[in-house]
Amino acid sequence: MLRGFDNKQPAVISGSMTLDGNGNVTAGEEDITRATSASQALPISSGSYAVGITTSDGAITYNRGCVELTTSAGTVTFDFTVGGCTNHYSEGGAPATSDNACGMAQNAQAANIAAGTFTTGHVIESNDGTGSSAQLSGILRAQDTSSFAAGLSGPYAFGLGGWDSSQGHYAMAGSLQASSSALTAVAADLDDAGTLGSQLTGGSGTLAAPDASGRISGTMTVGPLTLDLALYVVSQNEAFVVTTDPLSASHPLLSGEAITTASSFSNASLQNSHMLRMEGSSSAGPDVSIGALTLDGQGGVTGTVYEDQAGTLGTTAVSGAYSVDGTTGRANFFAPQGQTLGAHAFVVYLVPAPANLARSACSNPASCITGFLVGTDNSAQDGVLEFQTPTVAPPPPFTNRDVAGDYVYGSSENIDWMTTSFEGDVYATPSSSASTSGSLGASGLPFFQDSSYGCIDTTCPLFIPESTFAGAYTVNGSGTATFGGATEVSVTNGNVIFYIDESPVNLHPSVVVAEQ
Repeated sequence: MLRGFDNKQPAVISGSMTLDGNGNVTAGEEDITRATSASQALPISSGSYAVGITTSDGAITYNRGCVELTTSAGTVTFDFTVGGCTNHYSEGGAPATSDNACGMAQNAQAANIAAGTFTTGHVIESNDGTGSSAQLSGILRAQDTSSFAAGLSGPYAFGLGGWDSSQGHYAMAGSLQASSSALTAVAADLDDAGTLGSQLTGGSGTLAAPDASGRISGTMTVGPLTLDLALYVVSQNEAFVVTTDPLSASHPLLSGEAITTASSFSNASLQNSHMLRMEGSSSAGPDVSIGALTLDGQGGVTGTVYEDQAGTLGTTAVSGAYSVDGTTGRANFFAPQGQTLGAHAFVVYLVPAPANLARSACSNPASCITGFLVGTDNSAQDGVLEFQTPTVAPPPPFTNRDVAGDYVYGSSENIDWMTTSFEGDVYATPSSSASTSGSLGASGLPFFQDSSYGCIDTTCPLFIPESTFAGAYTVNGSGTATFGGATEVSVTNGNVIFYIDESPVNLHPSVVVAEQ
């Protein structure tokens, strides 16, 4: 699933590809919706892929690769970095994927055999620098094909983001009940560049049967909004969602996720600490935030939020309150007199975390999303809450030992066409002499990323493979600190890191997500 811009106009892609383990794409389909044309539902007729890239210094990074997909509309190339090993492969106690691809053994012919498989990743459209005007970034997930037949069933929370017909940012989050052929009890909040649809309920929709790629066509109506959808089943608990309506004044262009949630809720559905990331747009440009919130299970919240609004920075010590709707899972966050939530108010549709949830579960990212967020002001931010510490114990003081090993990362959302798309991998090594710091790059060697830069002249976007990523990181007791250098702020639960490059030359920031 990718979101971004094509010829400086909004575009979203969601799809499924079947890989044979030998470099061939044997089946699949994708939905592409652009601002300038009707939505396309395209079978993938052929394709090829490679995993394991030889870098400029002769080393092989086994978790980086590329894929070329051919449909009736042409051929498109994507670059990716993958992680989430099914066997949780580690070296010296730290996840390791770049040098051993989930662990490799030698067979009788001395050929490498993967002991585990990758399940997650970050992806950008690249087209190998051939002049593509697309500027899109997103995520990969391995599909559980055994879940296709059952389709989607039960309660789901969902979060969508994108643009309206004036390129204003559009955010939506909500909850619903899915059955084999219908959506019922749809509840949602909408923010169309500051025009709000708040606490909408009573929505409905339809779902078709999944096809061989796990694609479900559907519709959804809630409040003033009616959407045609394509949903790609990742598992029984998760689906990618993309709108297929032509972009118009009444039909925004959106993509996002739906994840299974609870059937009833209370203030106790939010306890202990959670990370957040949210992205929207102000009149000055992209407006993005990350933070860590501690919730008492009774309606009180404290924490820290970092904001970067097109290069203007802010840090807020959060103190406020929340109230959870027992039916829809909608958590309303508000600031009583003398308190604050930061620059942007928001509501969250919850995915309550199991009491025994541990950070290792976050190698399946859907397992650690604890809510979908939608802003309630002109920036129209969308985003997620994510697990940071268990509900059955007090938050542990984080140290540099909680950030160790390979992290695959990528830009989570291109807010405008000047935002850089990138994906890559870096290795975190804790300092042996301090408990709060470490280095990025194994034995002092840089790691590599692929980048696509938006710019003004006709040669753009500029695709640069194998730019280097190295530096340092810090971690304090609450899991907030820096990742990549002094100009970057971050928040972590150990397995997942959200960070923002706050350097003064970066006027088009994004939230970057790094995962193990």
